[in-house]
Amino acid sequence: MSNYNWQFETAIEWTPYILGGLKMTVLVAGVSMFMGVLIGLLVAIVRINGKQPWSTVLASYTEFFRTTPILTQLIWVFFALPLLSGFTPSSIASACTALSLNMGAFLGEVFRAGITSVPEGQRDAAQALGMEADQMYRRIVLPQAVRIVIPPVTTYWVSLFKDTSVVSVVAVSEMMFRARYAATQTFLYIEMFTIVGVMYILFTWPQARLSDLLYERLRVK
Repeated sequence: MSNYNWQFETAIEWTPYILGGLKMTVLVAGVSMFMGVLIGLLVAIVRINGKQPWSTVLASYTEFFRTTPILTQLIWVFFALPLLSGFTPSSIASACTALSLNMGAFLGEVFRAGITSVPEGQRDAAQALGMEADQMYRRIVLPQAVRIVIPPVTTYWVSLFKDTSVVSVVAVSEMMFRARYAATQTFLYIEMFTIVGVMYILFTWPQARLSDLLYERLRVK
């Protein structure tokens, strides 16, 4: 290794090509986060209400996606699902589906904790005033829960942004996929993956700092 000829000058020439995958990275992360939030809210509300059999089904879903590797989930959606259903989704659709289901499982627990942290007495008061369940959640519970869940949600967003790198295995042309392609063309694997690693740091560090600031500003003392 001491005789290794580092060629970062050559690798840097591929930087614009690798950066070309940023749009796809943001697209996959954005769609997955949006769908994950919707799934997480549904999971949290159903599990809190305790309606069977859906509460048990969603609890099983949550545990499955929280305890299995995200790469395994992606492989199942992309390769196994077509075999079982006969429907073949695109690489991007498979990536967004797997990441959305994964994120929904984690956010479901975050939302559930945030919602249950609202005092029970406030719900009783809302029901005494004749509010329907959807009105109670919309006007009383969710506005208070938002303050609690925003910091962890932003943390999960940062994690999701990095996790998009796994979708390169199903040929989604995001930054990691392009870095791997550049490495196969130049045989500069260390340099290319170092460059893409620096890119992830540059994009995720400000987001991580924002998450920390939101936590300090919104945490319940």
